[in-house]
Amino acid sequence: MARIQPVISHTNRDTCISVSWYNLAFHIGTCTVTGGNLLTFTGTHGFVSADIGQVAYFTPTGGTTGLYTIATVPSGSSLTAIPMGFTATNVGSVACSVGDIGGTYSQGDAALDRTLQVHGTFGASGSISMFGSNDAANWYVSSDNTGALLNVTSIKVRNVFDGPLYYAPIVTAGDATTNLNSIMVFRIQLPRPAL
Repeated sequence: MARIQPVISHTNRDTCISVSWYNLAFHIGTCTVTGGNLLTFTGTHGFVSADIGQVAYFTPTGGTTGLYTIATVPSGSSLTAIPMGFTATNVGSVACSVGDIGGTYSQGDAALDRTLQVHGTFGASGSISMFGSNDAANWYVSSDNTGALLNVTSIKVRNVFDGPLYYAPIVTAGDATTNLNSIMVFRIQLPRPAL
């Protein structure tokens, strides 16, 4: 797993902000539960000590799929995670997939509307979701203007209805070929000139 930092640019005379997360991938490793609510993940994942406290999306075989908070990174090949509202039930070493998460972007400007574009290689059953949060701790999948959750499984552009303070794209399924780019464009309200 890796935390992909957003690339931020202004376009259209600063009336739009473009936030891009490039090369979001999916990884396979080994998960071992210790004590029922702590998850030890070993294998190639890309976590470093700076990721402690970050959120990751795990899909353990025989366990509970969902978001986990990174608790410790004991070495370059293992880490401990805590389920966020989930109970880990698998025992022993099992196959475990983990998706890259985009570094959190805080929507600082007054956004009038938001548009999400996803493109790249989805691979087998590839999927990416745009999560939102108002406290950067509790995360939920955002919705589009029809009320459908932003779980994207093919190349497309979708309107984003929810406007939380924080956004983060997370790869939630895929294979070794999954390599996705997520781009959010925010149309912002320019300040009115003084009278």
